Amino acid sequence: MKKIISLVLVFLLAFGVFAAISMPASIVLQLSQGSLPRALAIGAVSGSVWEGRISEVRYENVQLNDVTWQLNGWGLLTGQLQGKVRFGSPRALDEISGSSNFSVSLLDQAAQLDDATLRFSVEQAMQQVTLPLPVDAKGRV
Repeated sequence: MKKIISLVLVFLLAFGVFAAISMPASIVLQLSQGSLPRALAIGAVSGSVWEGRISEVRYENVQLNDVTWQLNGWGLLTGQLQGKVRFGSPRALDEISGSSNFSVSLLDQAAQLDDATLRFSVEQAMQQVTLPLPVDAKGRV
């Protein structure tokens, strides 16, 4: 009887680990809908929790296209969620693009970005700020 219970527990543990490893990102997004801001609009989601893609993410008047990520599962052993994120096309002058390595500490809830690159047009930046004088600027930052 103990042997059967042990085998069932090992099976359930293995099933839980396999389910967590292969869980689709769309299911995780559906489960977290309640904790996301209402102004956040998310496009089509594909891939797994560990490596995936979102066609577009929009928050208020900022839009990021083609958001991709890769998570490093080994960092979870030390209490760190680590990975890479990319968004947009660096060649498209009219959209925001960038990439970064990131680390989020699960213990003290601190976040860190490394090798971060962010590209956007001056026009997009001017929409986000209010200046006391009218300014006409063009270009890419």
